[in-house]
Parts: sequence; C-alpha cells; structure tokens
Amino acid sequence: MLATPGAIRSVRATTHAAAIAFRADPRLSGGRLVLDDGLSQTIATLAGAGISVNSLWSVHRELAEGKLVRVLPDYWVDDQSALWLVYPKSNVLTAKVRIFIDFLMDRIGNAPAWRAP
Repeated sequence: MLATPGAIRSVRATTHAAAIAFRADPRLSGGRLVLDDGLSQTIATLAGAGISVNSLWSVHRELAEGKLVRVLPDYWVDDQSALWLVYPKSNVLTAKVRIFIDFLMDRIGNAPAWRAP
C-alpha cells in the first residue's frame, strides 16, 4: 500500500506498490479516465465508468453474457490486430513451448470464440 494518499501523484511512489486502495465513492469526478490495458478498461466499464474501446477477443464473454453491450456497432477501430507468439528460431522446440503453442492454437487458432456467429 502507498504511504500516503497523496503518493498516488508520484510515479516513483507507485512503481513498487502491491496495491493502491481508493475510497469507494459513488460520485463521479467528471474527469476523464485513461487506462492503458484491456483488463483495466473492462473492469472500469463493468463498474459503470462509461464507454470503452476494447478488443472483441478481450470482452467476448462479457458480451455473450450480456454484461456489456456494443453501443456503436457500425463504428470500427482498426480490426486488423493480431496476436503474435514470438519465440527463438530453433529446429527443436522445448516441450513447454510446443505445449503452449498447441494450447493457444486449440483455444484461439482457427475459429476464435469472439468471431463465432
């Protein structure tokens, strides 16, 4: 935890924090919330922070369960994103790498769940 509530303003103070606690307050600040990862965006959106732009692959379950809804279905951000698995070039892959590749191909390989009809 941070030593003082004001420490959140210092990047250096938050670098090694295991957790940052915020006072629960239902009032919205009216400020803009900027997040740099999909999980944080999903959590904030589910908590009612507003509209977010997320990858379909990261929120497909929430969409299918009705927890999130698409509000601008005709508006698209670059949908050419891809997931890349990068590993050193080698004639022989370790068992761990081969198993991980097989796992990813099984889960998201040919027919990703987020693109299923």
